[in-house]
Amino acid sequence: MDPGSTPLTRALTGKVLRPWCHFELVDSEYVSAGLRDPGLPGPSGEVEPLDPNTKVLEIESLGVRVRNTKRFMVLNPTAVGYNFAWEPHGEASSSSASPFRCVTTK
Repeated sequence: MDPGSTPLTRALTGKVLRPWCHFELVDSEYVSAGLRDPGLPGPSGEVEPLDPNTKVLEIESLGVRVRNTKRFMVLNPTAVGYNFAWEPHGEASSSSASPFRCVTTK
């Protein structure tokens, strides 16, 4: 544009979606680096690739019969309060002897 010209302007409107909550987790390359066994079932129970936007929480163990703790923060970026509950999914939901325990389930 000629330096003496009036700048072009365009009025815009739109909506933005914010996440209802943000999990503060360390990034994992489990999905992006192809570390996941492609023969494993996905969320639907069928053998399928995971959505590339899937976030993975990795837990390292120092041995068997050793308590391993993984803590992370959940941030509510909205001004609206909400309740949550952790629920088992898949095989863990049918077994009462789950290897995982959530201290704050609600």
